[in-house]
Amino acid sequence: MHPGLTITAAELVPETFECFRYFHPGFQDVLEKDSVRLVSNDGRNHLLLFSKKYDVISVDPAPPIWSAGTVNLYTKEFFQLCKDNLTPQGVMCLWFPGGRPEDERAIFRTFREVFPEITVWKGPHNWGFYCVGTTEKMPWIDFKQNVENAFKQPAIVQDLGEYDTSCLTPDQVYRLQVDRTQVDDFSSRGALITDDYPFTEFFLWRQLLK
Repeated sequence: MHPGLTITAAELVPETFECFRYFHPGFQDVLEKDSVRLVSNDGRNHLLLFSKKYDVISVDPAPPIWSAGTVNLYTKEFFQLCKDNLTPQGVMCLWFPGGRPEDERAIFRTFREVFPEITVWKGPHNWGFYCVGTTEKMPWIDFKQNVENAFKQPAIVQDLGEYDTSCLTPDQVYRLQVDRTQVDDFSSRGALITDDYPFTEFFLWRQLLK
């Protein structure tokens, strides 16, 4: 939908690429584009193996939060790895499905440790959250202008409305943003997730003791 972009899609399970056809009728056109590269690999390992800089890194871990191994995509070390692989004006986007308050606090706090300029957006229909981190302070005037311009492009609007009508106008998008003060207050009480302290993966005793 955005001319000029080169996309690398890293997916741990190669069969996922084969399932693409069941969700998008134009799958073959996408897969045949020279600008789209499919990589069967763990996304974190892919960043470790290659020194390429990206304008955008978007991460979509498998739900639920406590899925085995998924915590590797929620740690401070991984977020720092992503930041190190971004261009000077790069952006990282992390979606996660939501969960217990202590898990949400931990993810927000850990992401904010690496990306102080965090913004948080609710998923449509309250399905999860998007944490967006920038390497520089967010230029809100430019951001809003870019959003307005995007919604003037019929192909993008059509794509956003493929499944429902929850994000068909700029105002609908703006209403999804979570107040920054609320994010800071909520996350300040969260645990810091690291490779040596995989807080979200080991939840059973915390749940039982409650």
